[in-house]
Amino acid sequence: MRIPALVPEYCLSICSADFNDWVWKNASPIGTVVVFVTDMARAKRFYAGTLGLPVRRDFGGWVELGTSGATLALHDGAVVPPTVGGTVGGTVWGAVGGAGHARPAGPRVQVSFEVASVACVVASLRGEGVRFTRGPVEIAPGRHVANFEDPDGNELSVAGGA
Repeated sequence: MRIPALVPEYCLSICSADFNDWVWKNASPIGTVVVFVTDMARAKRFYAGTLGLPVRRDFGGWVELGTSGATLALHDGAVVPPTVGGTVGGTVWGAVGGAGHARPAGPRVQVSFEVASVACVVASLRGEGVRFTRGPVEIAPGRHVANFEDPDGNELSVAGGA
């Protein structure tokens, strides 16, 4: 994994006998899992009501649910934030790349890796031949994201500071 370790100025040879253990302990944590839904009201009833997950933030087309680990977010794909500094439902949002970030036709879940610097990770991954489908873009003040796909077409992203 080329996402930088959480320990600055630390380097480990890939030949080290404890490499797998090191990756397990130091790989970037998953920050957000996005579930694309077709009916937000129904999804909120299920996730918040049936499963009992508390709603932390509700922006209409984007709802963040409380978990003990990564954020679980519901996204209807219909609410595409306007421009940096614009508002949707009274909430200031950032810009999205290209034609927007609509609900995908294929996979319904996106894994987002939380990183300190999106630009640094994007540069590193591009050096490894990864093609990005969006970004990096600022989606909220100080919050950036860049999307890419795994070999099977599943959407992944890196999110965090610039």
